[in-house]
Parts: sequence; structure tokens; C-alpha cells
Amino acid sequence: MLLTMLKTAAEGDLALYDKVLWPFMWIIGWIMRGIHELLGLVGVSQGVGIGWVLAIIGLTVFVRLLLVPLFVKQIKASRAMTLAQPEMTEIQKKYKGKRDQDSLMRMQEETKAVQKKYGASMSASCLPVLFQMPIFLALYRLLYNMKPVADGTLPGNDAIGGMGQVQAQNLWESTFFGQSLGLTMFGPGSDMSTKIVIGIMVAYLVLSMLFQTMFLTMKNMSYEQLHSDNPMVKSTKSMLYFMPLVYLFTGPVVQVGLLIYWVTSNTWMIAQQFFIIRSYPTRGSDAAKWRELAHEKKFEAYRAKEEARLASEIEKINLNEEGLNQKGVQVALRQARLNHIHRLEKRRMELGLDEINLGNVDAVGGNTGGQRMQPGQKGWEEYRAQFEKDLAEEKAKNAAVVEDNETVGKDGLTPAQRAAKQAERRAAERKARQNKSKKKKNNKNR
Repeated sequence: MLLTMLKTAAEGDLALYDKVLWPFMWIIGWIMRGIHELLGLVGVSQGVGIGWVLAIIGLTVFVRLLLVPLFVKQIKASRAMTLAQPEMTEIQKKYKGKRDQDSLMRMQEETKAVQKKYGASMSASCLPVLFQMPIFLALYRLLYNMKPVADGTLPGNDAIGGMGQVQAQNLWESTFFGQSLGLTMFGPGSDMSTKIVIGIMVAYLVLSMLFQTMFLTMKNMSYEQLHSDNPMVKSTKSMLYFMPLVYLFTGPVVQVGLLIYWVTSNTWMIAQQFFIIRSYPTRGSDAAKWRELAHEKKFEAYRAKEEARLASEIEKINLNEEGLNQKGVQVALRQARLNHIHRLEKRRMELGLDEINLGNVDAVGGNTGGQRMQPGQKGWEEYRAQFEKDLAEEKAKNAAVVEDNETVGKDGLTPAQRAAKQAERRAAERKARQNKSKKKKNNKNR
């Protein structure tokens, strides 16, 4: 199929840019015809009329749905950039005023290391725009060539994808507020009513983009992002203000059909951004503060469920159904609590809430009781390191005893039983030392 499209484009006496865009024009032509025929199943006229306007709107929705995974990736990259921003700022301060080659290289390497650490990527924010660019250009050229297709004068071709002579004629004669879908503000056939309709559409595009930038996107950026000296963050903000200018200067020279695509796309983006701000605001942004109280309630409800889940896990571990020794039970308890804190922290980030200490990993029982760790206490990263160390010791010990687990020694114990006794003895000695240290501390306080 692809080879056929390329061969058709190459054989036709088309302009170079039409030959490059032909595969995209071919695909868009079939998508629009497919949507138009599906609309016919629900009673929409298959000839000249509103059906072709709805086909362009359907094409826009189809493209926006395809972009959802890229949009999710864009959001994740933005959140990662928020987490990385403090370290990025420190790097900027560290190399401020240094312009020698060596300093610039070290700064670049450290910046890339931080981005890799958090999974931050500026390219992810550009993917939706890059994906839409060939679609936009192809739709522009498809609409431009509908009149030649309808008249049978397109060099070397009698159709573009599913848009044959009949479909092209019907699309060209279809109107939006009385204006043909192929008209431009200053092109042939344009009159004052055409200029008014296109002017209103361009004004909507500019105002909707400014609204999206100032009241949605900027409100969902953290303080660090808004006041950052990072060139990448600055370029992102510049792009937000650049798009209204693109609409202002290109809107009058593109067709009514393409403006319908843009209007539908902008309306979709406003609804999508509003959903993100309402449900998953960026931590530290105005949007997060606006939703903070409601999201704190959501978090507390989630936390209650997670603590009930943790209590159930701890109860199963304490029953020791897997036959762990004392140290193995401690390791399993620490891992369960560590996973619990991970889930809570992830949920707080999703809700855009500030980071807080979420309890002691070695707390007794499943319920942390809403307590917060005070500054200076151990964080979960230290407990994770301790857990990994204990787990390595446990695996090494098990590997040593598994070689001859059934042999009984002079003491009447198998290697597994002997290792368990040793582990219990070490745990008892450690407990005794802790009690002794605690007793000394109490005596001093008296």
C-alpha cells in the first residue's frame, strides 16, 4: 500500500511538497471519507452539506485521541522536570558566570545526569506538536487540491486517497456559516462575509490560546518553573506565547476547513487542560493550591484504605505462613511498610500535594496513626538501603545452608535449624543491647 502511494505521487506532475506530503494526504483523505460514510449511517446527508464539516471535526477528534499517549508522556516529563528543577537550579548557580569550555561541558554533563535521574525530557513536550505538523500541512494541501480533483485537473491523479471527484466536489460546495470549506480570507471567491467568518474564527483561536496559556498552562506550572533561569524552561514558556502569533498570521491565509480543524483542536485542548488541572495539578503550582483542600481529603481517604491494606499485609507476615526466621520476618515487615510509603508518596505527587514525611518504616503495627517524621529522623531511603543489606545477608545465609539441608551435625541440628538458632540468638543479643542502652539513657535523664 505504501509503495503504491509513493508510486502514485512520483508519477504525477505534482509540486515537490505535494509529493512529500502525498502519503499523509492519502491517509487523511480515506479517514475523512470513512468518517463521512459512518455519519451517513446515522442519517447525515452524503452529498453537499454539514456532513463534510462534521468529517473534519471527526478527523480532529481522531487525531487528538491518537495524541493521548503522547500527552500522557508529556505530563510525566513535565512532572519529572518539576522534581528535577531544584537540582537544575543548583547547577545553574554553580556555573553562573563561567563561560570557559571546560565549565560548559561539565555543566552540560551534570544537567544531563539530573535529567536522566528523574526521567525529565524536553523533547517529550514537543512530540504532540511534531506529530501534528505533517497532518496540518497535509490537510492544508488536501483542501487546496479539492478543486482540481473536482474539476479533474489534478496532474496525474484523479483522486487523493478516498477523495475522488464526487467527494471532492461535494466537499468544495459544502459550507460553514455560508462559506465554502476551501475558501481563504483573501483568496478567489472571498467576499466580506468570508472575511468576517474567518476573522471571528482567527480571533477565537488567538483568544483561546491565550486563555489556555495564561489561565490553564501557567497556573499549572510550579514556582520553580515560572521563575527558572533554565534555558529549556524559558524556551517552553516562549513557545506558549508564540502560538497565538502563529494563529494571527497564518489564520487569514488558510482555508475555512483547516480553521475548523484548529478550532476543534483548541477546544479539545482547553477541556483536556482543565481536566488535568482539576484532577492532577503540578505540585507547587497555583492550580495545586486551588485544589489543595479537596485533594487532601482525597489523599486521606486513599491513605485510610492503604493503611487498612498494610495492616492486613502485616497480619499475614506475623502469622509467618512462609516459615521465616525472626530476621526474615523483620525484613518482610520493613518491605511492606516501605511499599506503603512509596504508594502514598506517588499518590501525593499525582494529586499535586506538597511532599511530607509519611511515617517511620520501623513503626510497630500497620497503622502509622497519622504521625509525621520530624526533621533529622531517618527517611525511607535509609531504610531501603538497610533492607537491601539485610536481604543480601539472608540470601547468602540461605545459599550456604541449602547445599546440605538434611545433614544433622554433632549438636543434633540441621544447617537450617542451626542458622535459625544463630539468627534468633543474634536478634536476642541485639535486643538486649538496645534495652541496656535505653536504660542508661533514662538514668541520665533522671
